[in-house]
Amino acid sequence: LLDRSVGMKQELGIVAGVSTGRFAPAQQLTRAEYMKMLLGALNIPQASRPVGPVADVPQNAWYAGWMYAAWENGILTPDRNGRLHPTAPITRAEMAGATLNACLVAGKALNPAEEDVLDKFHDADEIPDAWRGAFAMMVGNGLISGRSGVALAPVSSLTRAEGAVMINRLLLLP
Repeated sequence: LLDRSVGMKQELGIVAGVSTGRFAPAQQLTRAEYMKMLLGALNIPQASRPVGPVADVPQNAWYAGWMYAAWENGILTPDRNGRLHPTAPITRAEMAGATLNACLVAGKALNPAEEDVLDKFHDADEIPDAWRGAFAMMVGNGLISGRSGVALAPVSSLTRAEGAVMINRLLLLP
């Protein structure tokens, strides 16, 4: 699934390697990299400027348009210091929230899901309250199956492989 997910997304320009011929599937995915993948996959265009002051997204950075669009569309929100943390690894919980928000923006229909779909995972209690509903939607719609089927690892960083598989599953939804 990973090879197919990465290959198809590379052809579409949604996923890029870390260097020519090297994908680095176990490497952590940054918030900026995931926004590029997610917004690109859902055809949410880049924004040319921020909707307000943002302290850590230089206008000339490769990811600026993706981060501005994520903020403008409510997919990500800056912290109280006006930072989006584009180069920080994105956690699996943040990924669930951002993915749900992006689906809403793009009009991608997801089926409702109750939080009890999380009960089979031994670490469900580690999901931050702000992301529980989003995680339930991702699990309920088959976008997240957990690590080893028993752990969600919500506070762990998303890997490049997991991000590619998530985007592939998202694109396969009706």
